[in-house]
Amino acid sequence: MRRVFFHISLLIAAVILVASCSAEQENAHATQIARIEQYIQKEMEKDPVLFYATNGDTFRLTRTAGEGKMLAPGDTLLFIYTGYGFSSYTFRDSDIFVTNDVDMDWKVTDSTLVESAPAKIALGEDHVLEGLRLGLEGIKAGEVCEILFPSALGLGRTQVGTIPANSPLAYKVKAVSIIEKKR
Repeated sequence: MRRVFFHISLLIAAVILVASCSAEQENAHATQIARIEQYIQKEMEKDPVLFYATNGDTFRLTRTAGEGKMLAPGDTLLFIYTGYGFSSYTFRDSDIFVTNDVDMDWKVTDSTLVESAPAKIALGEDHVLEGLRLGLEGIKAGEVCEILFPSALGLGRTQVGTIPANSPLAYKVKAVSIIEKKR
């Protein structure tokens, strides 16, 4: 009888632990979304010409409008980008984790990946973080924007290099050109 009670107690404790972890993740996600929205609100108050779009829980704040066709799944985008850990909800050079912008005025650290410019991806066909994919969808050639998203659409619970686990991410993106998929 004691053994059965012990096993039932362990099972109940495990269920409570899983439920509390899930609630913590949902709370962290909601907090990250709220902080991203606050950042966007502040930026739009500073510059009322800016506009933003959402795609799920991904936000794209457009600084310079692009022209022409919007990027759709299967189309190829050539772009310049800089990725930031966004836990501070500001863009700081110390939070850069990846870039292909060779014109930046900062020093590359050992933990920073610098790729050749410009990057080329086929939207929906190449492997890219879900938040970045959602943010790039609908971008136009010439657009300069910031794409911001919570950790659930980025690296999640995984620490990668200098980016802590559960960190929201942000990308500064300059769309160079769009190559339409032959349909």
